[in-house]
Amino acid sequence: MKVDEVKTVGELIGLLVERGLRADEAYEAVTLAMKFGVQGKALKAAKAQTTTPTGRPKKVKTTWPERFSLESEMIEFAMVRNFTHADISRMWERFRDRNISRGEQYADWKAAWRTWVNNQVEFRSRDARPSTPTEFDRRL
Repeated sequence: MKVDEVKTVGELIGLLVERGLRADEAYEAVTLAMKFGVQGKALKAAKAQTTTPTGRPKKVKTTWPERFSLESEMIEFAMVRNFTHADISRMWERFRDRNISRGEQYADWKAAWRTWVNNQVEFRSRDARPSTPTEFDRRL
């Protein structure tokens, strides 16, 4: 359902929940808008909250998708950055376990994977640099 198709308060609350708001937040927002007699403004505000500036629906953040798995394009992304199959497998396990354990939410899980891989590239290059001696080291 699109915001333009909403005809009842219940439908509006349902749409807001579908787009990522908690039910109590959606109910409160609509109730307050109606209390102050701004139903039209409530619809416009709902539309602004749930769509991008171009009018497309915003992606909803979710916790780890049940069927989300390492796909060939995701493996290829990491291989182009010089990771071996063993590295990728280990990275995937750490990525999955960390996000599940923390209850992380993302609107695009493949983008989260790409960010994870790129961060690993940064960490690898940082860790490969020779360390500079500190003041303490020079005194030894």
